[in-house]
Amino acid sequence: MKRDGGIGILPPADAEAATNLFEQIAEYGVFAVPGGELESWLPQLGATGHGPTWLIEAFEKIGENPDDPAYLKPSGDDVWKFVADVGRWLKNPARKGIPT
Repeated sequence: MKRDGGIGILPPADAEAATNLFEQIAEYGVFAVPGGELESWLPQLGATGHGPTWLIEAFEKIGENPDDPAYLKPSGDDVWKFVADVGRWLKNPARKGIPT
């Protein structure tokens, strides 16, 4: 299931339940990848492989120079939303889970 699309392949009611569960555990600093695995992120890059192979290729395709027209700029969804959610939890002095 994790390689086939994560919660995206569930029937609507089950997907809603999984989304609710993910939101609840995120309150405690446990962040699940909704697409099932990291390789589900940034599909437009066309990165192949699995694990470190995928990650290296994805970083290479993102680029390193923000002034390069081919550079992939962050957006408000996908992996960027995931990282922003983790950041908000870390900065929240009233967060659940790990005490401040």
